[in-house]
Amino acid sequence: MRAALRYQDFILGIMGNPIYLGTQYPSGVLNTAGVNLTALTDEELGYINGESHSKVQCATVACCEDLRGGRQCHCGVLAAASQLRNPNCRGESCPFEDSDRQYTDTECTGTSDFWSFDPYTAGFATSPPNGIDACASNSSDPNWPMCVMNTNVQQDGWLNGQASYAYAYIAPQYVRQQFGYVWDTFRPSGILVAEFGFNPFMEYAKVSLTVARTLLVVSPYRRSISLQHAVPLLPP
Repeated sequence: MRAALRYQDFILGIMGNPIYLGTQYPSGVLNTAGVNLTALTDEELGYINGESHSKVQCATVACCEDLRGGRQCHCGVLAAASQLRNPNCRGESCPFEDSDRQYTDTECTGTSDFWSFDPYTAGFATSPPNGIDACASNSSDPNWPMCVMNTNVQQDGWLNGQASYAYAYIAPQYVRQQFGYVWDTFRPSGILVAEFGFNPFMEYAKVSLTVARTLLVVSPYRRSISLQHAVPLLPP
């Protein structure tokens, strides 16, 4: 568990903490010997997270119409700005009803509109043979600075999914777990699946378009990502 959380701190926490939470870089990263990373000041954190101008943004809460389904959504910013932040909204002001959820200053802070993922693969992180602490204190360690070891082999000895010709794996069940970690930890306004793909072995030799479109390995992969595990940009 410690190795997995440390890995997340390095690949996500360095950017996610200050941008989405307004908090310092992960302590495990800052305490790693030789890492060229200086702790952020309170002023820098406020600027990155948007706290310094949150009250201006939230002075008036706008209503807008979602063109995709006709339902009302609240962008949490002025009507003019809502059109820029959410292309699905008309930006038209409307009165609040009892059931409307009004945004607070905290909910309006932040300098990122959503979290974007390219879920080509998923894997596991384990501690190195000499331990995380020994590695983190030695910048010459081959596993420094993350000081974890990555693998696609599960505890039962099996791969976590079908391997591609490169680095992608068909492992949508673990992609969903990663989405859950990001949602629970950083609470972004939404998660967008921006890009994904899978290249089977010797795919370049499949010169026929008909054959390429009916590959039994690729079709289930695309369906599992796009239909079962994609997360909409805007939360319901």
